[in-house]
Amino acid sequence: MKRFVAAPGCARQERWAQWVLVVLVCAAGCKKTTVRRETVGLITAALPLEWREKSRVPAPSAGLVERTDGRGSRVLVGWDVDERAGTPPLEEALRIAGLDAAHPEGSARVAGHSALLLRSSGGAALVWRCERTGRTLRLVVDGPRAPALEELAAGLDCHPANAKVNGELPLAASAALGSEWRLAHRGPGSAVHLRDEAVLTLFAGQIAPTPPDAAAAQRSAPSWALAAGLRAAVAESAGPADGPQGHPALRVSGTALLDGAPVRWVALSWRCLQRQRSFVALAFARRLEKADAGAESAAEATAEAAAEAAAEAAAEAAADPLLDSALLSARCHG
Repeated sequence: MKRFVAAPGCARQERWAQWVLVVLVCAAGCKKTTVRRETVGLITAALPLEWREKSRVPAPSAGLVERTDGRGSRVLVGWDVDERAGTPPLEEALRIAGLDAAHPEGSARVAGHSALLLRSSGGAALVWRCERTGRTLRLVVDGPRAPALEELAAGLDCHPANAKVNGELPLAASAALGSEWRLAHRGPGSAVHLRDEAVLTLFAGQIAPTPPDAAAAQRSAPSWALAAGLRAAVAESAGPADGPQGHPALRVSGTALLDGAPVRWVALSWRCLQRQRSFVALAFARRLEKADAGAESAAEATAEAAAEAAAEAAAEAAADPLLDSALLSARCHG
């Protein structure tokens, strides 16, 4: 059998074709994504220059910029005014990062802040709080062609000089709230209304999603109770409820301390579809002790009385007309 021997010209053409193929593959898969620093919503960030912009909300109080390459890779920078102090809880950080099956991988520094570092099989994210502007921020990269997270984090600035950020606060409808209540304080991230021994706090709206279910809302609610000025907050029950202006909500009730005195609190979290914002409202009041008919001492209290008190507390948690009506006075749209 005769062996086929390629002509010298054919061999050169084959090698040339292989070399061109290697160059094309490297050009498609090895080219570094060009980034450029941009300022939006009082955030300066390095973003892919030639990628398509999928979303842009430039408000300093609650905003984001998301860009994609059209082939499964994306970069997102997002921020929300948040009255709570410190780095967000891990569960919440994972939720707002929006990465499938992400897990914590320690911490990193972003613009001088300590951030939670999260990684998934295809992406990574940093979530942190900027105390100077009172915002929670997230930087997310996802997909095979996304720039390195560390590269983008190095070029990010979340607190320009003398920056002041006011959140998008819901209003309390005076007709629904009642004339007994008065506005006591309005800050960048919350508004506080008072009535005798009761307090209503309305927190600024966020783009970040609400808790997905009652169990997640129960774990998240104590952090909002602390932001409302309470201490030792414990969430005791949670479930679905009717929210302000007909929005479905998650209701959480619990107990806490205020200046050493026990209080009961109720929180509602809901998503406003009209404004595409998530809201939290929390109301609390001092727990009133019933007068003793016979001036009995605490030591003489019976087990039956203790069970009665526990049943009353459970009933309070299930429905508290004063606190629930105050929460429903919130107006997030219109």
